[in-house]
Amino acid sequence: MKKFLLLAGLALGLSPAYAQDQHPNSDFEDWTDFDGYMLPDSLASFENICASINNVEVCREGLERTTDANTGTYAMKLTNKEDASGDPTPVTVFSLSDDFGAITFTGRPDSLSGSYKFLQEGQDTASVYVYLLKEGVADPFDFDENTDLVAAGFVEWRADATEYTQFYVPLTYLSDDPVANIMIVASNSEDGDGTLGTTLYLDSFEFIYGAVTSDEEMADAGLELFPNPVQDMLNINGDFNKVEILSMEGETVLTSTDSQINLSELNAGIYIAQIHTDNSVLPKKIIVD
Repeated sequence: MKKFLLLAGLALGLSPAYAQDQHPNSDFEDWTDFDGYMLPDSLASFENICASINNVEVCREGLERTTDANTGTYAMKLTNKEDASGDPTPVTVFSLSDDFGAITFTGRPDSLSGSYKFLQEGQDTASVYVYLLKEGVADPFDFDENTDLVAAGFVEWRADATEYTQFYVPLTYLSDDPVANIMIVASNSEDGDGTLGTTLYLDSFEFIYGAVTSDEEMADAGLELFPNPVQDMLNINGDFNKVEILSMEGETVLTSTDSQINLSELNAGIYIAQIHTDNSVLPKKIIVD
């Protein structure tokens, strides 16, 4: 029998007591077969669960394993499909331990990197949210954003990406408390009920440590970037070859060799300025107001 409770105790990979600085199964290579329904270890989605609706067994298979991968053999595919009434069922994926609790996580990364493809129907918006939680959060679905968060970040996609594209989720730290748990939430249709056929592919998750250059590292390289946050003109002092401004979706939105760069045409948000020198590439997180 494939019922709701069949998947309520998912065997989701690594033990929740295992301290780590990467999310388990972050390349989505490990999957468990639940009576014909594949689920990625360390993640769960209610859109893969079969349940009796009006005495009819309905199976929602919106989360699938696919060999259309960016790296390795498999990736995760989220597709809006019809429910018992013919309405689209948006897909949301949660990272959970084997007892539906939060996964133990102790790292303090700068950002989450990954790869995605988004085949959009209608006005659907896809997203990935990352939450680093303090100790004592028993229910990962019911944490208080004002008191339980150490860091958080998200990225949204509102347009097609037909080829795998790298993205970044920069994390903003709100507390000096130790990180105890992690919660990642991915959705292919964050806004509204979704549209049939909207599909999101996710692969190659990796937390990045020390990859976002600090002001001290910039100074050591003889560079200074200001102001940050910036509204119009971004100034860069020092010797460099070029600067690339990347969106959080990994798209290069601007390239310049000037020491003053006009960012007034960019939408407000977080970007990565990749400063190319003779010896290195220094990525610096900037905020456009």
